[in-house]
Amino acid sequence: MNPAWRLALTFFLAASLGGCSIGGPAITVDDARIAQQTDDAVQFQIHLKAQNKTETPMRLLEYTYSVSVDGQQVYEGRRAAIATLAANSTTQLMLPAVAPRSAMKNLSAVSLANGRYSVSGTLTFVEPGTVAKVLYDARILRPVQGFDGSGEILASID
Repeated sequence: MNPAWRLALTFFLAASLGGCSIGGPAITVDDARIAQQTDDAVQFQIHLKAQNKTETPMRLLEYTYSVSVDGQQVYEGRRAAIATLAANSTTQLMLPAVAPRSAMKNLSAVSLANGRYSVSGTLTFVEPGTVAKVLYDARILRPVQGFDGSGEILASID
C-alpha cells in the first residue's frame, strides 16, 4: 500500500474511532503511608483503587505521578504498571515514592506522620479491542487516565 494512503487510512481510523472510546479505569487515591524511614529518606506507599467498568480486561502500562507533603513536592517519577484489570472488577494498587529528607526541610519524623499529602498523576493503558491495540502499537492512540487525591499521611503500614 502506498505510504500516503496508509497515512490517510490511519488518520481516518483514528478520527472515526475517537468517539468510540470506552474510557479508562476509574482511579481513586485511598491513602499514603510511611513504609520506612531513615535519617536520609522516607519511603511512602500510595494506595490506589482502580475500577474497570467494562466487559473486557484492560491492560495497564505506566504511571507518571508526583507526591507533595505539606505543599512541597517531594517525589516525581514513573513506574511500569504491569497489570491487567479484570472485566467489571476493582483492584487495589500501590505506588512507591522515596523522598529525600532534604526535600522535607520543615518536617520532623513526628510531624511527618501528621502531615498532609497530595498525589497527582496519569495512568497509560490500552483500551480493549484489536483496533485500539493496533492504534496503540502504531503510537497513534495512547489513552491516559488522570488521578489525584490528598489526605493525612498514615504513620505506618498496617
